[in-house]
Amino acid sequence: MRGADLEIWTALAAPAGMKPAAVAKLNAALVEVLAMPEVSEALLKTGWQAQPGSPDTLAKRMRADTTRLGGVIIMKGIHSDA
Repeated sequence: MRGADLEIWTALAAPAGMKPAAVAKLNAALVEVLAMPEVSEALLKTGWQAQPGSPDTLAKRMRADTTRLGGVIIMKGIHSDA
């Protein structure tokens, strides 16, 4: 699509209603693993660049992308199979 600035990204999500302490523990473990040089290097070799962050950061990114791309998604009839 001409003029589009799109990034493909993947995120780890937990079930709705998961206890905040469990979310924090899971996120801390993920951040720790992604900070390991061997993990980061392995991801880069496959074309992925890890950018770990907080659940709030992910929620903001998802809202921003939905706001920015929502019209295109509706116009093109894009939907999730999930």
